[in-house]
Amino acid sequence: MNHRVVIADRLGRSFTAMLFILSGLLARPAVAAETAPAARKGQSFVLIVSGHPGNDLFARHYRDRIARFHKYFIHQAHVAAANVTVLSGDAGFKDAMVTGPATAERILATLAELGRKVRPEDQFILVLLGHGATSDDSCTLMVPGPDIEVATMAAALDALAATNQVVLNFAANSGDMIARLSRTGRAVVTSSSPGQVNDSDFAEFFLQALETGVGDDGGPQGIGKDRPVSLLATYNWAVLHTAEWTVRQRPAPSSDPAQPRGQTPGWIVEGKQSAEIFKKLYSGPDVPPDHSFVPSPASEQPDVPVESLVANNEQWWTYRRTITEIPSLDDLGPGKATGEGKATSALSVKGYQPLRGATSTEIGFLARQIVLGNPQLLPVEVEKVKKGKTDEKSAKGKKDGKHATARQDIK
Repeated sequence: MNHRVVIADRLGRSFTAMLFILSGLLARPAVAAETAPAARKGQSFVLIVSGHPGNDLFARHYRDRIARFHKYFIHQAHVAAANVTVLSGDAGFKDAMVTGPATAERILATLAELGRKVRPEDQFILVLLGHGATSDDSCTLMVPGPDIEVATMAAALDALAATNQVVLNFAANSGDMIARLSRTGRAVVTSSSPGQVNDSDFAEFFLQALETGVGDDGGPQGIGKDRPVSLLATYNWAVLHTAEWTVRQRPAPSSDPAQPRGQTPGWIVEGKQSAEIFKKLYSGPDVPPDHSFVPSPASEQPDVPVESLVANNEQWWTYRRTITEIPSLDDLGPGKATGEGKATSALSVKGYQPLRGATSTEIGFLARQIVLGNPQLLPVEVEKVKKGKTDEKSAKGKKDGKHATARQDIK
């Protein structure tokens, strides 16, 4: 046998086999491309942080609000349950929805973990409840153990890739946190303005707006049934209704002449619906006597719109509770044209004037595009606003089913 011929024949067959295998490998990418999984769609991630409650009354309020936010995001906003995290500083709150304690270490570790999951196409929402402390060089949220610096928390937020970011801050000193949390592309809602450190019930009305789907976009037509309620519309509605509920309260007269001046046996609340909200919040053994509900015929009457939210010398305002916490909004970030990074409010010395976010340099423009639970921004038209002129139609209140538009209190 000619060994050279045999070797050549084997080499030829081996070469043919290699060509066959190679041709298969070259064809494989086309098949792989056809079966490749689709890119992941944007998701929403929510972190609810409730600080140290301090006493039984605040513990009850925070537990209620944690549960309602948790339920809203999962069942109404349709955020995946695995994407909603709850950290609580209340050691007595043992509900299964609570992921862990709201210590500074755990909060930062959770944000770092989310940083490995959250992508640019996602939405990230941070909800803050609790008390805080502010000094010249520090602003903190009070949590078990060492308090967490807001600046440190803001740096952790900045590391998140999500371009759609929302901070819903209902902490008592939330107004002082605005400057530290402000960033381009992030909408920050607070229950107060800088320098205001009292606890507010703004979260109650913000939740009511979310749960019932009402809002006020500041426009002439109101919230359409075919359009989701934006963050701006929710904010505006909650500002108005918190303010009206507040001024419907007045101290009950005392029948005890020995009672010290300035103290009250409780509060009379005008309007049946407002009275029910007050009783829910401030009835029970954890409520101080001077803040309790006092039954009155005024509490059995229907709620009526408040004519003006600007306190004056008229008899109606005598001894009436005044508004001391002004909810704010910032969605421009530092250094922008309008406000230079300072938040603004739908409530001012002129009364209630809903924020419209008509142009990209006006606070509310980004919030007008945000829907909680939807990673994608709503498409909006930029309005052409002429200097010195206002849209008279937007000042008129109209109704569209449950959805109420703005009422201009002061013109």
